[in-house]
Amino acid sequence: MEISTKDIIERIRDKEKCTLRDATYLTELFIDVLQEALCDEKCTRVRLKKIGVFAKSMTAGHVGRNPRSGSPVEVKPMTRISYRPSREVKEKINELSELRNELSNF
Repeated sequence: MEISTKDIIERIRDKEKCTLRDATYLTELFIDVLQEALCDEKCTRVRLKKIGVFAKSMTAGHVGRNPRSGSPVEVKPMTRISYRPSREVKEKINELSELRNELSNF
């Protein structure tokens, strides 16, 4: 199952009992602020309590190989973004996994 931005907007609307327009605005505003922070050259990490940490890291350029032809290919340096979930997120996911395992044993 995949959750899209539209699903998040609908969940915010239902939880906060607000209009679809307000929920859309809040969701898009949050996404824009997160993108701006990650694109800021000075920012290396975005820490969100109860969610986790988004971290940027640079990978060095190197020479790779084309898997079909075996010829050398230059791989340019790039910025990667990683996500490390918070302890709360990990615990909730593990609780759900344990519950699913218990239910599947019946």
